[in-house]
Amino acid sequence: MIKRINKWLAATLVLTTALVPSVASAATFTDLTSADLWAQAAIVEGQSAGLFAGDPSGQFRPLETISRQEMAKVFANVLSLNPLGSSPSAYSDVADADWAHGVIEALRAKGLMTGDGDGTFRPDSSITREEMAVLLVRAFGQADVTGRGTNLTVADRKQISSWAQDYVQAAIDLGLMKGDGAYFHPQQAATRQEVAVVAMNLRQALQVPITASVVTQVTSGGVTIGGMKYGVSEGLKSLFSPANAAALRGAKVDVEVKNGVVTRLKHLELTAAGLAPADSAAEYSGNVVFNGHGQTVDGDVRVLGDYVTLQDVVVAGDMEVASTVQNDFAANGVSVQGTLRINGGSADTVTLTDAHLNVVEVNKPSVHVVAAGLTTLRDLTVKSDAYLSAESRVLIPSLTIGSGVTHVDLNGKYAKVKVIDKQTRIKLVGTVKLAQVTIPADAQVWTVFQDYGTVQSMIDLVNGEPVDHTKIPDVVTGTVTVAQLTISAINKAADASVMQSLLEHNANTLGIVVSAGSEYAMLTDKSVVATAVLNGKGTGYLTTAQIKVAFETAVQAEKALEAQVPLP
Repeated sequence: MIKRINKWLAATLVLTTALVPSVASAATFTDLTSADLWAQAAIVEGQSAGLFAGDPSGQFRPLETISRQEMAKVFANVLSLNPLGSSPSAYSDVADADWAHGVIEALRAKGLMTGDGDGTFRPDSSITREEMAVLLVRAFGQADVTGRGTNLTVADRKQISSWAQDYVQAAIDLGLMKGDGAYFHPQQAATRQEVAVVAMNLRQALQVPITASVVTQVTSGGVTIGGMKYGVSEGLKSLFSPANAAALRGAKVDVEVKNGVVTRLKHLELTAAGLAPADSAAEYSGNVVFNGHGQTVDGDVRVLGDYVTLQDVVVAGDMEVASTVQNDFAANGVSVQGTLRINGGSADTVTLTDAHLNVVEVNKPSVHVVAAGLTTLRDLTVKSDAYLSAESRVLIPSLTIGSGVTHVDLNGKYAKVKVIDKQTRIKLVGTVKLAQVTIPADAQVWTVFQDYGTVQSMIDLVNGEPVDHTKIPDVVTGTVTVAQLTISAINKAADASVMQSLLEHNANTLGIVVSAGSEYAMLTDKSVVATAVLNGKGTGYLTTAQIKVAFETAVQAEKALEAQVPLP
């Protein structure tokens, strides 16, 4: 008998070693050494994973049997089942107030533990090995095991209840349980250490979800999550690379694990922070870097720490730069298939370089967002005051400036800009091109855009039509006039081509005539007029009348020169 038991223990130890990941933290059970060696690793890891706990004295009591209600609790933990405490008890011997009522109902609802045919559950009875086989196979998801029992070869197969025979053979076939090579011991009560082993075996055999667990270590041999060390599948090795250890320090993850290996990363929260760049060092040089080398996070990504760079990561869900980010953030070569929400960042800056984006929302007030390199996106929405820059190779196809936004600075090329609120003011900075602008019907374009007299040439269409500058009134807001804006723009002009454009676009405001058939329009070289007005401004024109005189004098001079008629 002792020889048979030793064989069974050896077989179980082999199975445990194959399926249970290595221990990442020491056990706290005071009686761990009283457990057999083949069970100790599973006990420690089950405790670390929160699958089972000891008694108030800190003991696990590994050699004692386990009750059916205790077994229900362990397997509810393994399968991440929420207790159904609000459901009335389906069993006559389980009261609604009993501590295990909720987990018993959860397992019953899943068809895993259904009690006896007489309406009882026997919560305090020990669970036998054949009952445990039934539970394991059902939990593993083997719905149809009919006929498996005909393949039983264990010597004590006749002692296996008829209702359990198919499940016992299925448990053996799946590697979830083993006998000693000859006997299965179906009627023997399962001990707590045996349950620890099979529970951990099942947990690793299943595609187990692990949620909101903290990453504490990343090495070339694997990753430690929630105190448990796991291997990493090939498709995730770049994400969980030792090179990313600093960025992953303290990160929260949702993962799926199979056979002790992380097979899917479903959610990632990066909490680690880098450092501000040293004096005279390049911007972002102090950032902590998370480089995915093109691998995919199959869900959402949140960045909570300052001075972080994401590099070559594919985000299948949404991505958020959280409000906790108050300093630089960079995304280089990042692809976000959902929505990128910029809820944090600073005035210098959130930079998106060579990024492939779908929808981008800017919610952080006063943030500076830069789209650089070959960045592409489908739609950009601004919901707070911000500064948006698109570098020379970037075209923003659609920008919506939302309600309540008071001020936005724009730089770069935008195919469509929609302004929701007539109180919004837009400043165009540097080189800007706006192909189509839509503003509220009761708004005026010269009130929406600051220094309109200077920047109007950067705007092609407003509400589907070219801007008719002849309809711009003298008074814009009651305090600032178009004339004043035009004078300011002309005084800032640095070359003749800019001056010529300003004169022609603001002719109505200046009281000059540039239309077809006018003396100006008939000149062969109009740039001479612009040059004369440019050279004549001295320290600056004070009135539109001064500009008009300079313009008309230059027109007459050039007209006379071209006609070779001497001036009087």
